[in-house]
Amino acid sequence: NSQSVIGAKSPGGTLRLESTDNSTKGKILFGTSAYDESTNRLGIGNSSPSVALDITGDLVATGDATIGGGDLTIGSGTVAKQGALVLHDNNAASSNTTTIMSNASVTSSFTLTLPPNDGSQDQVLTTDGSGALNWTTPGGGTVTSVSVVSGNGFSGTVANPTTTPAVTLSTSLAQGSVPFIGTGGALSQDNTKLYWDDASDRLGVGTSSVANRITLGGASGGYEVISREITNGSLGIWGGTTEATGAYFKITGSGYGDSPGQGSAEFVIRNFASSQFALWSYDGASAWTNRFTLRGQSGNVGIGVETPTATLHLRAGTSSANSAPLKFSAGTNLGTVENGTVEFDGTNYFVSSGGRRYTLAKTLTANPSLDFGSTLSGSYTDITTSLAGVVDGDAVVLGVMNAAVIAGTDYKAWVSSSNNVTVRFINNSGSPVDPPSLNFRITVIRY
Repeated sequence: NSQSVIGAKSPGGTLRLESTDNSTKGKILFGTSAYDESTNRLGIGNSSPSVALDITGDLVATGDATIGGGDLTIGSGTVAKQGALVLHDNNAASSNTTTIMSNASVTSSFTLTLPPNDGSQDQVLTTDGSGALNWTTPGGGTVTSVSVVSGNGFSGTVANPTTTPAVTLSTSLAQGSVPFIGTGGALSQDNTKLYWDDASDRLGVGTSSVANRITLGGASGGYEVISREITNGSLGIWGGTTEATGAYFKITGSGYGDSPGQGSAEFVIRNFASSQFALWSYDGASAWTNRFTLRGQSGNVGIGVETPTATLHLRAGTSSANSAPLKFSAGTNLGTVENGTVEFDGTNYFVSSGGRRYTLAKTLTANPSLDFGSTLSGSYTDITTSLAGVVDGDAVVLGVMNAAVIAGTDYKAWVSSSNNVTVRFINNSGSPVDPPSLNFRITVIRY
């Protein structure tokens, strides 16, 4: 019904394969390939080409390939495969490749337009949000979000407000814990050893019981080792486990009066008006006793005296053993006299002045009432009185009251035996005399 012509219509022409007279042109098949004369399309690997050159299968070109106009499309919406452009390197031995590939799931089609030049060193490609790419020099950045996860579930985010960035953190660590790096580099906590009370601004080391600003915990069941009192800022140092056996030392500027138990002492640094250093002890109940005071303005030192009025002011002694205000230990006198010294060799006390050492007299004294009665002229009357500690040969000084002085009479005294002093009234007045009964001061000087 039709005629096909193979040849040329004119000499020197092109070899042509075409239908000569049928208006409905068909295809020329070459195995699975075909040329569709009606659409002027060539299919390689398929018999129904849909475009001018429709290839089913791989295409290998050892030379250059040029697309004179139009677009190059890689992939098809009807095929579940990302479009990819594979570029081989210039090494025939390894022929490694660089692949540029579309995202596996593009939400909507978009176009990226390259910049008009190759940019400068260290520049990066940025987009204007509409697909136009430009070369941009990177500057300092701002962290807008961060997430850190540790073995304890520590995580957080960073907001980026217009003024000051804010950090929001969440963690499974206990409230008040002060994290530290533990075994294996893991973030760890131990509230019984390291604790922060954020509500009251108090820190505990070795304890989570923080009544004071800073508390260093002691032994199990004991008081804090070091603490800073919450109200007046005084610093306390504690040693021991109970009030009965422990000791407490406090440094304060607000005066004594706050201590946990017995054996306590306070070192008080007063304000400028008082200006003093003071050491106090506490009986564990209610009584405070001043042990030492140094007045900053005068330099006076008080031992057992809260307000010393002399350069050295000692407390009063008591009848209790070991409570004398001042006591010397026996020693050896200086080889060379030093003016102003006081010495004690175990027997006598010495003071030095003007280059000479003087022995201080030790006195025993009594003030008995003596009644000599009537004494004839030319005779005397003796009365012996006891005075512990005196021995025969000690010097005796007798103090006679004025009312006992009678013309022609006299008194004298001596140690008549150990622990006894005899006082004699002598009458040489020419007539009997009965002196009044009075007190006589007897002083015995011992060395």
